[in-house]
Amino acid sequence: MTTSLAHPVIFEKALDSLLPALQGLRLALHRHPDLSGEENASAERVKDFLEGFGLEPWAEGVGGHGLVYRIEGALEGSAILLRADLDALPMLEATELAHASTIRRCGTSPCHASSPCTTFPAILWGA
Repeated sequence: MTTSLAHPVIFEKALDSLLPALQGLRLALHRHPDLSGEENASAERVKDFLEGFGLEPWAEGVGGHGLVYRIEGALEGSAILLRADLDALPMLEATELAHASTIRRCGTSPCHASSPCTTFPAILWGA
């Protein structure tokens, strides 16, 4: 018998173990933002994160620094596409939080820093 993450209890346990890693990634992306077209460090950070879960990029450098992952499901049929932004916005961040941007010229909006972290659980669930 195979174990499926589709089972709510199994998925909840898997997500509980994934949350600290996702939080660390989100804070790192927020603390070290890259402006649009300059996302090399963010892309490497994401690639390293996903490699830690056994995923290798299907394509790299898409549109500049984009990464594409193809994950084959267990069933035949429809496919879905999930996308996450990595670029920061050119704005000054007015916060004293520990994960505040270290780059004085830019910060990340909550949407941009969390975009990969809301997409990755779905990606890893399908892997």
